[in-house]
Amino acid sequence: MKKQIAAVTLLSLLAFAVAGCVTAKGPSDEEMVKKAADTFIQGLVTKNPDAALTVVSPEFNHADAGDKAGLRNFIADAIDSGYLDDAEADFSSTEYTIDAEKGTAKVYPIVINSAAGSATMGINLTKKDGWLITGLDIEGV
Repeated sequence: MKKQIAAVTLLSLLAFAVAGCVTAKGPSDEEMVKKAADTFIQGLVTKNPDAALTVVSPEFNHADAGDKAGLRNFIADAIDSGYLDDAEADFSSTEYTIDAEKGTAKVYPIVINSAAGSATMGINLTKKDGWLITGLDIEGV
């Protein structure tokens, strides 16, 4: 009887150990980077700067737009000027370069076509409490 109890206890402990090792794995860095880039771009094409800014780091910095607040003004001005009218994003040639050790990523090229023409964008991200956009490169505006 003692051997049966010991065997059941051992099997129970093994079952708990195996169950503890089988935990749900979160999204990969690539999936998180893609989601952040998509969220930002969809905020632009739907003319929703607040949605776009949900994935922008407080540490964002750009030579023309400045900080995150400046980026919001930059996007609002682009909307008001009609640059994002009928905008569509093309990710067909986009490459995602991720350096997990450094916690940096680059998403390029993202082509934005709109009534005003075409622009190519590159997004720089940093991993800190998730992947957030810390910089942009825009060509063709």
